[in-house]
Amino acid sequence: PPAKHDVEVVLVGDELLRGERRDAHLPFLARACARYGVRVHAAHTVGDDVAKIAETVRSCLPHERVLVVNGGHGPTDNDTTREGVAEALGAVLEFHEHEWKRIEAFFATRGRVATDANRRQAHFPVGAEIIVNERGTASGFCATAGDTLVFVLPGPPGELQPMVESFVLGRLLRAFARPRFRVGTFRSMRAGEFQ
Repeated sequence: PPAKHDVEVVLVGDELLRGERRDAHLPFLARACARYGVRVHAAHTVGDDVAKIAETVRSCLPHERVLVVNGGHGPTDNDTTREGVAEALGAVLEFHEHEWKRIEAFFATRGRVATDANRRQAHFPVGAEIIVNERGTASGFCATAGDTLVFVLPGPPGELQPMVESFVLGRLLRAFARPRFRVGTFRSMRAGEFQ
């Protein structure tokens, strides 16, 4: 079989496709992976649609060693990433009481009460490992599909970035075991680009 690429990224959100928000994740993920000698091969943007998310994830799995999916992980009806990824993995979602208690406590410390909508955020594909979100209610998860690692993370950069640093990069280091890239910058004066 052909060699697999390192990493592919799926960015989820209707707001990205409408141009209402600029993606901040791809540059961060590419730089973070490069520190560990890992290359982002491709990126896709898809709307908040279960079937489209599932189709995109399924199309990536045969070609990549790692797939990172982010966004669409909140409590509203259009936050459909967990359902789409679960469908692509052929897994059902199960409720995690421990994660629900964490969400309730998160709201309680802010003088608020978690709603039934927030219960959606305590559902994860059977067999997935939860990536706890210390800064919000939308924890992520890590799953495997054959020999591909799949990381699913929330959209807010202030939540995603610490989860990448504390969890995802350690897994990449173990999965790839490569020396870090050495990056240098060369500056030239009075010279245009070479043909």
